[in-house]
Order: sequence, then structure tokens, then C-alpha cells
Amino acid sequence: MIGRGHLVDGEMVKPVTDLEEENEDAQFEGESVPRDLFFDPWLIVHRCGSRRHPFVEQVVGSLSRIEDRKRSRRGADHERHCDLVETLIANLAISILSGPPFRAVAVTLAKPESERSRYERGILRKLPDTLRGLQNSGLINLWISRERNKVSTMTPTVALVAMARVYNFTGADLARAAGEETVILSQTERDHVARTERRHLINYHDTAETRRFRAELTQINDHLADADIAFLVNDGAVNVSQRRLRRIFNVPSWMPCDTVRFDMGGRLFDGWWQRIKGERRHLIRIDGEAICDLDYSSMYTRLAYLHVGEMPPEGDLYRAIAGIETEDHRDGIKQVINALLCRMGAFQRLSSEAKSLLPLSLQSAKSVRAAVLAAHPALASVIEAGLGFEFMKTESDIMVALLLRLASIGITALPMHDGIMTAHSLADIATEVMGDISEELLGYRLPVKAKKLS
Repeated sequence: MIGRGHLVDGEMVKPVTDLEEENEDAQFEGESVPRDLFFDPWLIVHRCGSRRHPFVEQVVGSLSRIEDRKRSRRGADHERHCDLVETLIANLAISILSGPPFRAVAVTLAKPESERSRYERGILRKLPDTLRGLQNSGLINLWISRERNKVSTMTPTVALVAMARVYNFTGADLARAAGEETVILSQTERDHVARTERRHLINYHDTAETRRFRAELTQINDHLADADIAFLVNDGAVNVSQRRLRRIFNVPSWMPCDTVRFDMGGRLFDGWWQRIKGERRHLIRIDGEAICDLDYSSMYTRLAYLHVGEMPPEGDLYRAIAGIETEDHRDGIKQVINALLCRMGAFQRLSSEAKSLLPLSLQSAKSVRAAVLAAHPALASVIEAGLGFEFMKTESDIMVALLLRLASIGITALPMHDGIMTAHSLADIATEVMGDISEELLGYRLPVKAKKLS
């Protein structure tokens, strides 16, 4: 995801937020917002047939004029060079479209492994040389880090920004390259002293299960590609053509780094609507209609109840905690319960963000843990046991099945991890299908609520 820790070839290091630092593996993939954008190796500029965008062609021409080469590139070598320039321009365009001050794009210059993995796009082997060429041509500012576990960064220069504006470049000009892996297996390691995290992509051999995951995603993505989805604000920063979802499975940090298993995580990422702030979701249109935001109520906690063989209580399970009164308090306790379910080992301290959301009576890990268990004593055996990643897999299975069912009856739904957005006139049908799917997969009908839009 652009700007949200997008997975890249090899490993990527990024800053760790307070919430990630305190809650470790409790944070779900893609939920942190780093300061920099992160290089996306599969982002490209939309082409008209086989012809590249004139913005890209001008940059390629600028590079050719300043390069000192005895022989010009030909054939496949020239195409790979142009592909790499195109991807770099597409990433820098995200920075340009977000407006000044232009955010840096973090990019790793580490040498790729000798054996190409399923995640790598082959054009990146010449990345360092091409970046230096763009720097020498005056189109980017490049800061190369010499420190271990630190990424280099690039920003567009005034010349590149002016060039983009000449061509009226917008988010609609961005697309994704073919061949991108949509079933991702990764593990995150955090260095709390350096305040960085390293996401390691785990290579794997396909099985009947991974092929099924990929086939399901293809069906969902094909439906979304043809759907009428729009955003009312044309500010250039939202690329409504970015609809191809990826499913990301997570191996917790306490497991061996080469663990290959697909029963943890599995959430869907990369839809442009997932990056829209909550207060702007009312600007999304599906089939020309305003949306309805439907959510499985207290889903994660209900899955924990079902895991221990207990029927979940009625009502909002987060507000059941003593002292939780405001919506901010509810958001805070939701973070804490997710952390308790995901971590392996004692929950010892709260993040600064969680503290800011909780009431004064719940300002320590000990007090909030006690309050959660007082309200939900049945969950004592599942907290701090690392089971949250398995609950996340169940949640993602429900979401995939739901999207497939809705697509089969002609309803477009935009996934939001534990809920969907759909056209307002179809909300009642979608709500019924959400209940049906959960009952089929769990033997229990999860309650569904419509969230209030700003």
C-alpha cells in the first residue's frame, strides 16, 4: 500500500510508531502510517496500447542524454530500463500528487538475493544505477543511507514536478504491472532500540490451498476491475483504478523466520478506499450511489468467544468494559483487546496512543487488562496466547467468502477487514448475506451494524 508500509522485494525497514512499539505483533499489517511513502515495485504508469505515457518518454530521453554509454541499450535491455524508469516515476508521482511539502519515497538499495523470489519484479536489479542517473539528470534528490537497517530516500525536484504538471498527470494515470503476486506470506521483526521494523517476505511453494486463495482473489479482483466505483473529490491523490487486492498472511515474530503456514492473518489490502480517512468515506460512490458502511459488530472478540466454546454476549462487547463511555474510549479498548489476543506473553504496558483514548481509570496495562477480564472472564485462556492471528485468518475467510457471494449476485462490495461498503440501496441485502456467510462458516450468525458516516 502506498505510504503504508507496502511490501517490497526482499526486505523493507520502516519507522515504528508508538502503538506498534508498545503492542508489538498486535498491530495488523498495513495499519501503521509512516512518515515516508514506500517504494512500490509494481506501480506503473498507464499506457495507451503499447505506447508509454509521454511523461515517461521525456524522462527516459533526459536520462539518455546525460548517460555516458559506449553502446545504447537495445531490445529487451532497453525495455527493462524503460520499465524501471516508469515505475520510479509512478512512485514519485504519488509524492507529487500528495502536494507540497513533497513526501520522500523510501527505497532499499540492498542487492537482491541471487535467486529470484515470487515477490520480485526482475527490473529492480538495475535500481541503484537508474536512481543515480535520475539524480544526475536533476529530476530527483537522492539520499543514500550507509547505515545498517536504514533505507535510502528520494524526492522529486522542481523540474520533475513541473514536468508532471505540464502533462496534467493525475492518479488516473497510475496502474499496476502484470505478474504481481497476490498471496503474500511475511514476518515482521522489530528493533525497539532503533525504532525500526524489518518485514521479511517468505518464499513458498504453491499448494492446492495457495492456488485456491489466488483463484478466489482473481474472481474478486476481476469483479472490482469492472465495477462502477468513484470518489467525488478529484484532488489527484486518489487513484480509483487501484483496485487489485492482495491477501497478506502473517507469521508472528516468535516463530522461525522460514515458517510456511497460511492459517494466520490473510486480510485483504491495497484497495484505494482502504486509504481514505473515515471522514471522507461519504464521498465514495458505488454504481452512482452513496455508500452504506456495514460492520460485523465486535467481530474479533466474538471469534475469541467461539474459540473457547462460549456463545458471545449480546450488544457491543467493547462498551461492556467498566468505564468505557465515549467512542474514543471504545476505540482504545478495541486496540487493547486486539493486543491482548495477538501477543504471546504478558501485556506489560500501554502505548501512548491507547492511553490517550482510554479513561483516566484505565491508564495502565494492569488496570485495563483486569477490566477486560472482569467483563469477559471466559476469555482468560485466549489472551496473551498469540491466537489473534488465527482469529484474523477466520475473519479474512469470512470476508473472502462474502465478497464472492455478493459478486455472484451482482453486488459490488469494498472490503474493510471486518466490514464492507456497498451501495446504500443494497444495504439490506448485503446485511442479510453477511449474516448468512458467518452462520455458514461459524455456525453462529454474527451481528451486523451500519456505521455512521461523517
